[in-house]
Amino acid sequence: MRTRPSTTVDFMFFADQSCSMDDDNSKLGRNWSDFEAGLSDNGVDWQVIVANDDDGCNSTGVLTAATSGAEQRFSSAITDGGGTYTEAGLTVVRTALAAASGCNSGWVRPGSMVHAIMISDEPEQSSGSWSALVANIQSEAAAAGASGVMLSAIAGDYPSGCSTADAGIGYYEAVGATGGGFYSICVSDFGAHMEDIAGLAGGSGASVFALTDTPIEETLEVTVNGVTLSAWSYSSVSNAVTLDDPVEKGGRVGISYEMVATCD
Repeated sequence: MRTRPSTTVDFMFFADQSCSMDDDNSKLGRNWSDFEAGLSDNGVDWQVIVANDDDGCNSTGVLTAATSGAEQRFSSAITDGGGTYTEAGLTVVRTALAAASGCNSGWVRPGSMVHAIMISDEPEQSSGSWSALVANIQSEAAAAGASGVMLSAIAGDYPSGCSTADAGIGYYEAVGATGGGFYSICVSDFGAHMEDIAGLAGGSGASVFALTDTPIEETLEVTVNGVTLSAWSYSSVSNAVTLDDPVEKGGRVGISYEMVATCD
């Protein structure tokens, strides 16, 4: 395993609390252990809050590697809360950062990277443009003393969505503008997503790519920046492709395959 420098990252999770999200939020809670293990493997000095309500205030306290019962506190918080902005993740992230010296005191440390992860099966529905909100988020993070902001999302496949989620329009663009990861909410397990989010925090770039559909394995083809890649593996358990070496942030990964036929 490569040794990576310790990175200071302050995470925020926002989860849409509309009723269609119950199963997705529960899945996220069940994958805390994948996330925490990934952070340890990547040498990340981390803190986590969950903020789902309109006021942006956390419902977990500030979780760290030393917090007793962190997994239970995260799992409970990720399935609780909501309000007028429950489908407006960028608004709640902005509000949470504005409260960094108030109800979220102790969350953002001087010089840290703030990494906000938003999960929703709907498009982003804040008032105003995603670009204006990203600019507001960056300003609030700087005012709180952070060195920068990364936004990631677990949302509906872009650009067409899937049978259980609309396309994550707004989230997709905000993620691309801040170098985060955009992950499919349409898959059955979020373990690979949480591991990859931890990898991004460690500066390793993305390495795990969950697939929306079940592939015919021998038809899988992987490219990075248009060049065919052979150093990868596929897991049928997680339905994900893992690159031997993480692709640097900004790299374009393409995965094509024929799908396993389903009978009506």
